Amino acid sequence: MPLMCHYPISYCQSLCQLLTNSLITLFDQSDKRHRQVH
Repeated sequence: MPLMCHYPISYCQSLCQLLTNSLITLFDQSDKRHRQVH
């Protein structure tokens, strides 16, 4: 039995959204750093 079956779909969606948001934030911060340096 896969592990994902134990969790509701909404939980997976929110988790995925959280990951995406943190990734976007990371890229945004690094982009700002590059702009400040140049």
